[in-house]
Amino acid sequence: MSYDKINERRNALEEIFFAKQNRELIEKMKAKSTQIETCKELAEISGIKDTNVLDKLYEAGVRPSTMIALSLLPLILVAWADGEIDQRERDAIIKAASAHGIDSKNPAYEHLNSWLQNAPPTEVIDIWQQYVQGLSQALSGDSFQQLHTDLINRTRAVANSAGGFLGLGSKTSAAEKIMIDKLDAVFTNCLKAG
Repeated sequence: MSYDKINERRNALEEIFFAKQNRELIEKMKAKSTQIETCKELAEISGIKDTNVLDKLYEAGVRPSTMIALSLLPLILVAWADGEIDQRERDAIIKAASAHGIDSKNPAYEHLNSWLQNAPPTEVIDIWQQYVQGLSQALSGDSFQQLHTDLINRTRAVANSAGGFLGLGSKTSAAEKIMIDKLDAVFTNCLKAG
């Protein structure tokens, strides 16, 4: 084989190798650009300014269309606390979602619907806690306290929508009370830290 042929093949191999590296680099740059733009949108929607929190939300798959679904997650967690969702709990959650503009046409509805069918993975609680921590930094103390109060009231409404025996006794199960207390503690800890 002649030296020219060897150089020709070497050049072809180098071009293939570097073309692949360039494509990978371009894809990484596009992905980073997409992440930056999405994090900007998440910041606008949520008011969260902490880039670490925004990056964690992005890495966890949170997108602007699902941010509202994330805000409804506590209702889902309370409904699933006792291992199943009653139809009245499901109806209360769908009503709350509808009040936030989430219907079957909204991309967030898919998340919500999947969480109504199957309990969300436990990692979602950590993501929600990071979301709340970011909100605690983004909102004024009064606004954050109002959010806290509204959310806990909505979780209690979901818990009370089902349960009890023949309409008597406490409608909130022990497991639901524990979950509400955990959610409440996330807000309380943020208030103490702030």
